[in-house]
Amino acid sequence: MQKRSPVLQALVGWAERRGLVDRPRPQVRAETVRQARYEVFREEARRYLQESVSATTSDLSWRSLARSERDLDDSLRRRMVSTAEWLDAGNPVAKAAMSLRTNLIVSEGFSPRPKTDVPQFAAELEKWAFRWWDINDMDARMHERAKDAALLGETLFVRPAPNAVNGLWEAGLILPHHIESVESDPNNAERLIAVHLSDQARVMVGGRQTRTLRIARRHKLGEFEGRISGECFYLALNRRPGATRGVSDLLPVIDWLDQFDQMLYAQSERQRFINAFCWDITLRDATDEAIQRRADEIRASGPPRPGSLNIHSDGETWSAMAPDLKNADARDLMQYLFLLIWGGMGLPEHWFSSANTVNKASASVMDEPVWVAARERQRQWREHLQLMLDYAMQDVAEHVPEVGRIPAEERVMEVVSRDPDRTAWDLVGGTLKGVGEALTVALASDLIRQNDAARVYCSIASALVNEDITAPPEETSDPMSEAKRRAADAYERAESRLREALLEAA
Repeated sequence: MQKRSPVLQALVGWAERRGLVDRPRPQVRAETVRQARYEVFREEARRYLQESVSATTSDLSWRSLARSERDLDDSLRRRMVSTAEWLDAGNPVAKAAMSLRTNLIVSEGFSPRPKTDVPQFAAELEKWAFRWWDINDMDARMHERAKDAALLGETLFVRPAPNAVNGLWEAGLILPHHIESVESDPNNAERLIAVHLSDQARVMVGGRQTRTLRIARRHKLGEFEGRISGECFYLALNRRPGATRGVSDLLPVIDWLDQFDQMLYAQSERQRFINAFCWDITLRDATDEAIQRRADEIRASGPPRPGSLNIHSDGETWSAMAPDLKNADARDLMQYLFLLIWGGMGLPEHWFSSANTVNKASASVMDEPVWVAARERQRQWREHLQLMLDYAMQDVAEHVPEVGRIPAEERVMEVVSRDPDRTAWDLVGGTLKGVGEALTVALASDLIRQNDAARVYCSIASALVNEDITAPPEETSDPMSEAKRRAADAYERAESRLREALLEAA
């Protein structure tokens, strides 16, 4: 073959780039194409198997060292997260259940409150506590945060460096998708000490980038007793002792929700066939030509419209044929599946769309376990928010002299919330009134001293209205008057809350 000169090669290349000359295309054999497709398929299958390791991985003597024996497998956790988010977005039963459970927990709201009895201390602490509360959008974003934590099983907030002037800081949310593992104390499987993030989620803490965050905790022993240290706040829901991460509230019913969806779609398709029917036409003593001719006539004119007349001779019979697919059994199974799912979420049947055989008396009994579960989840959130608030006030005390001068025993805050069951508030007023009348009778009969009566009443009132109502000391000049004043204040607060609850219910 004659070799081209460099000038000619340059001209040919210039012409090919501009489409003036067709570049010769290599001929590829069909066997080569099949082999290439096979290689691509094999590579995709290998990648899928690596990324989707099933629960049987532990049976193959392989398990991540960073995960506890009681934690879900990584692939199962990814499947749980993606499926739970999809169900909340597209499944009406799951969305209703998650919204109801979240509303029970956060509908009454959370708020910070100082526990000191010194007015000037309380005013100073309230000012900074509510400022930090507002900076972190605790009221505006609490519903979304609580729902997302219940949906994914965990929530993580990073504590950045405090403000150099006032010590305040705005916590940053880290999605559970970016948590690689959670480390527990080797000497105490219940205590979590650090969160390890993925490569895509490095955060700035103390002026440095890091993937490992120490979980905030209050020291209970040693020289740092009472102080809080750490870089993040981690809340794991539905976590068993020994596990390091929480699981979704939907996990027990995820597969049944998927089965319920499939059955619902199948029943919808089945119902379409049930509603369909066909005309069965019988021609008596007709030849093949007559049947074909009559069929062409009917196809041309179409089936009878509603309200029209169908006139034929006695040699022709018309019958509407509808399928009988035995739909009653499927409805019973779907009802059972729904009760399994709804009950698995801890919700009574009448809280959805129908009550069936539930009446008012049985409904009140069925509601009680729901309130118990809501109070328990509400308690978990109060403790989580309490730790964040105490850490914030500790930082404020180190930067603001007015707060730092307050004694440590007086610089105590608490996160409070009302009982989610509003029907209980109508009993508070009646109970306080009955206790007051009983103590009045006891005082009139000299069965109890005034100071003792005051302490009894204040103790009961504190338990009922979730307020710290302290009885007057023994040396008070008029202890009964002071006790009556405090009790009256507590009664007024309970009455106002009851009035608000009744107005909201109306």
